[in-house]
Amino acid sequence: FPVDRSALRVAVRHGWLSLPVDDDDVQSYFRSATASDPERMKQLSRWMHQLGEAHCGRTPNCGGCPLERFLPEGGPIDPDRC
Repeated sequence: FPVDRSALRVAVRHGWLSLPVDDDDVQSYFRSATASDPERMKQLSRWMHQLGEAHCGRTPNCGGCPLERFLPEGGPIDPDRC
């Protein structure tokens, strides 16, 4: 799974992964979500990139994000650290 800044931001801000995180943990997390299927990994990677561009950039813009309802109570975790 190609881990880019967008994927990491989404996962950390939703509490799915915690900083600091090593690459093996990130890889394991996203591979398990896709059953290590290459096509599903590509799709998830594209989707995470699109979410990052539209909603989860340097400053989170959670309004209207399809994952907004999955945020922890109180909003994104460590929004400035990712």
